[in-house]
Amino acid sequence: MKQPTTKQALKTLQFSFEVDTLNDSTNRIEQKAVIVSFCIDARDMTIGSFSELETYIYNSELWVKVALGLKAIKDIDPMLLTDDFYITKWTKERFNEFAGILIDLLSFFCISGENILSHLRKSNFECYADVSVLNELFCDVFSAFNESHTPSETEHFTHKGRRFIVPYNGELIGEALTWGEATEALQCDYFTKPDENNKYTQGAMLNNSLTILAACCREVRMIDKEQGVYEEKALPPDMSEEAWAAHLKKQKAFFADVPCSVARDVGFFLTNSFMSSELIISLALLFKSKHWDAIATAMS
Repeated sequence: MKQPTTKQALKTLQFSFEVDTLNDSTNRIEQKAVIVSFCIDARDMTIGSFSELETYIYNSELWVKVALGLKAIKDIDPMLLTDDFYITKWTKERFNEFAGILIDLLSFFCISGENILSHLRKSNFECYADVSVLNELFCDVFSAFNESHTPSETEHFTHKGRRFIVPYNGELIGEALTWGEATEALQCDYFTKPDENNKYTQGAMLNNSLTILAACCREVRMIDKEQGVYEEKALPPDMSEEAWAAHLKKQKAFFADVPCSVARDVGFFLTNSFMSSELIISLALLFKSKHWDAIATAMS
C-alpha cells in the first residue's frame, strides 16, 4: 500500500491510495487506485457511534494506547514495561495486530469504501513502514474530526425540532435540578465502572451518557417569539417512581441518535458550571470522558 493522497470535502475526508490486487483473469498482482471516505464532522456522528469508539479505545491494551499516543511511556510503571511498548522491538505479528486495530478504529469513521478496509485486513504489515501509513490515516481522520466542533458553554440545544435546557443556576439541587434528577445522574455515573478486567461492557458508556441527558435536560417551549422567551415544560412534582422510570426510558430513546456535537456542548457546560460550584461532589464528573482535548486522561 502506497502513501495515500488526501482530499478534504466539507464534511468528509477522502483518501486515495493504491493497493495490490489479484487480477483473476491473468492471475497477476496489479495495483489499483481506491478511495475511502471518512466522516470528520461531529454533527454527523451520533453519540452512540462515538461511544462505541470510546469503549473500543478504553478497552484496548496499554501498549495500544502508547502506540496511539494516548499514553506516554514515562507515565507507565517501569515494572509493566515490555517489548510491546517499543515499536523498534515489535515482531511481525505485533505490527499486523496493530494494523488490524487501526483498521478497526478507521471503520468507526468510514462512510464509504468499507470493502477496501476489509481488503486491507488481508495485507501483511511486517514493519513500521508498512503500518505507518494506516497510523497516519487514523491520526489525520481523528484530528480532523476532533477539530470539526469546538464545544461551547451553552445550556440550550435543539434535537429533532425540540429545544432543551440544562437547568443550572449555581445550585445543584433546588431551583435547578431536583433531587431525583441529580441523584439519577450521579448514581448512573457512579455505577458505570469498568469490570474486574478494567474494561467497559458494550453499551455501558452510551447508557451513562443517555441517562445523564435524559435526567438533566428539560424541554422548553417558546412563549414569546419576538423576545425569544422560553419556558420549561416542568414535570409533575409528585411523579411516581414508575412514571419517572418511564420518562427516563422515553427520553433516552429520543436522545439515542443525538449528535456528538450536542453531547460535547452539554458536557462542556456541565463540567465548567459545576466545577465552579462550592459542592465537593458535583456533576463535573459526569462528562469527564466526553472531551476530545482530554482523551488521553479519559482513556487511561
